[in-house]
Amino acid sequence: MMPRGSVLPRAPSAATRPRGPGHDSAPGSRLPVRVAWAFATVLLLILPGCKVGYVLQQAGGQIRILTERRDVSDLLADPETREATKRRLQLVGEMKRFAEEKVGLIKTDNYTTFFDTGGKPVAWSVVACPKDGLSPVTWWFPIVGRVPYLGFFDREDAEEERRELEEEGYDTHMGIVGAYSTLGWFSDPVFSTMLDDDEGDLANLIVHETTHATVYLPDRSQFNESLAEFVGNRGELEWLAGRYGRDSTQIRKSRVEAEDEARFQIWLHRVADRLRESYDAAGSRESRLAAKAAILESAVREWPSVARRMKGQDWSGFDPHRLNNAFLAAYATYNADGPVIEQLYQALGRDLRRVVAFFRDMPDGEDPVEYASRRAADAESIHATRRGVTFFREMPDDPVEYASRRTADAESIRPPKGAISSADSRNPGKTARTVSGPEGPGPAAGIARGTGPGTAPVRSGEADGARGGSTTEPPTEAVPGPSKEPRKTPERRAGRGS
Repeated sequence: MMPRGSVLPRAPSAATRPRGPGHDSAPGSRLPVRVAWAFATVLLLILPGCKVGYVLQQAGGQIRILTERRDVSDLLADPETREATKRRLQLVGEMKRFAEEKVGLIKTDNYTTFFDTGGKPVAWSVVACPKDGLSPVTWWFPIVGRVPYLGFFDREDAEEERRELEEEGYDTHMGIVGAYSTLGWFSDPVFSTMLDDDEGDLANLIVHETTHATVYLPDRSQFNESLAEFVGNRGELEWLAGRYGRDSTQIRKSRVEAEDEARFQIWLHRVADRLRESYDAAGSRESRLAAKAAILESAVREWPSVARRMKGQDWSGFDPHRLNNAFLAAYATYNADGPVIEQLYQALGRDLRRVVAFFRDMPDGEDPVEYASRRAADAESIHATRRGVTFFREMPDDPVEYASRRTADAESIRPPKGAISSADSRNPGKTARTVSGPEGPGPAAGIARGTGPGTAPVRSGEADGARGGSTTEPPTEAVPGPSKEPRKTPERRAGRGS
């Protein structure tokens, strides 16, 4: 979701911040208005060189939401409310309880109010990158630290910021925000546009935003978004499985869309790899920009062949001419730490509640990705030891000869490097890390961490030639897994909210 992002600088997570008099408890009270203006005033006083206009604009937008929203309970009791709207609001309530009771996310009073956007997006986000680099521009705010995007309630304000950044020489991307989290400062409403999502998307969105309210680390936007994306994706599948069954049409549809989006990820990471190589190469800035132009032109030519492989949603809304460094960096923010979280998920018995609890209870000062990597490695070591004990306990003859024969047998049946495993002909990507859950096994989610935006994880069984400068369409064995975006159109995926 690109970026599902904060339109106000974010408050500490409700999981760690005591809820006191500053918390708004009634949609119509004056308290939220005073709190919002006080918060904006404090920001102006403590934020060196802050954009005064920006802070005040976003405070004003948040105040409008706080004062114009309605209680969901009132809408449900109102005979003027359409029955379809009532059913969707009740569904949101069920999804909220699911997130809290089944996924283990914090209980809040979010989604107990409703705000009608009049059919317009909730907000717009702006991301910027150097023209010859893939590291996004960041902005610093108290409490949350640096974030790689700015959110705006008014489209004209977002477009003005985008123009200013482009005049300063940056690549930019502006996306639509479908929802955002205030991280406990206020109770977040159900926005009317959320009710237009299909059921899977809506469950994903509720779980994603509630994850932010449960776990949020300052200065770690990539981790925060990767975790929320992962928990949202898995939570969506668990919701659908519990409601319709593991082999339901809804689960199959979700998997097809996930595979389409994985193909999109593979294509993006290849484009990003080629750009990164050109930026890292010696030479003048002019030569790097010339190489960039050629790579992006090549990507435009590649896109039709990639789009033809899509089997689920309609991708006609994606314009490859809009690809630039900012788009790639924005997309990567939501996936880069996904592989580590996936490994932890596997190590914790594919139990989403345990993943949430792991990060919620993580000791202060720990790097979340390193901490999760150590835990996953420890679990794998234990599993390997247990497998070894079982292996020799069940051996029929001499241990050395038995181990040698088994090793030789394993080598003889190992598929050649880059080959597709026959273990799952429906999902060739299963030769690497796999995601197992309500929908059954599937390829692991995410873009590899540590190699920059848009880089796919290196998986066992993946050919060296399947990455980097190839301009052919992505092979099915390289599908990296269910990042649930983009739904409906890739443009919406790359700017849906934080």
